[in-house]
Amino acid sequence: MATEDDRKIHRGIFRKPTSIGGGIALLFALSLVLVQPSCLVSKVGGAWRFGPSELEKRLSRGARKLLRSAYKDIDGKRLTDHHVHVVGMGTGGTGCEINPELQSFLHPLKRVRYSVYLSACAIEDVDKADQQFVTRLLDLTRHMKPSGHFHLLAFDRHYNRDGTVNPHKTEFHVPNTWVEKVAANNRKALHPVASIHPYRKDAIPELERAAKAGVRMVKWLPNAQGMDPADPKCDPFYAKMKALDIVLLSHAFSSPAWLSSTMSSAF
Repeated sequence: MATEDDRKIHRGIFRKPTSIGGGIALLFALSLVLVQPSCLVSKVGGAWRFGPSELEKRLSRGARKLLRSAYKDIDGKRLTDHHVHVVGMGTGGTGCEINPELQSFLHPLKRVRYSVYLSACAIEDVDKADQQFVTRLLDLTRHMKPSGHFHLLAFDRHYNRDGTVNPHKTEFHVPNTWVEKVAANNRKALHPVASIHPYRKDAIPELERAAKAGVRMVKWLPNAQGMDPADPKCDPFYAKMKALDIVLLSHAFSSPAWLSSTMSSAF
């Protein structure tokens, strides 16, 4: 459980803006939503003029030198990124979801953030968003030198303690089965990481299914997904994880799902 000190820290970091500051931010966001200047969005999210295959050719001499220096003493075969997010909108039957508020003009700040995400992920056709994201992800893993291993993260919904889904608090959802399918494109380098909420009524059966599919790690973001890791309700899930030799990857800092994903994702 969070202590009072934890709550004070959280309030200090994510303090709501003053009425004047908040009003200015809202007006700015509204102007962005209405105008949607692509040049500004691309500057924030990333102006992707070139593909991953052109990485080596397009980097400056200084950038190439910096990369070689950074990886100089690292064994590429052991290099591992344990935190690679997969996202999607459900195109092509992937089962992925995003909160509808991200696309709503009634929520201008979220709408701007959504536009920045599309730019950052180099998604040009929202009707093919999931497939374009995966295509770029696979290209990135192929052309990064050294390449190494990448753990692809699923992301479960926000659940109430009674095991029911809370759609309003679910920022996004990426099914375990979709991540497993993406990872199957290169089993030597890509490794699926399940996300299973311990309050789900089918939590343990889903954990057993994922283990049979080759999953060796479970991802949690407690404050965004609604679980309390210290809740005794989680104990049977922990016991099953131990029996299956599965590791828990969890955030220990109070932050919204979108901020955690943006800060820690490789994309």
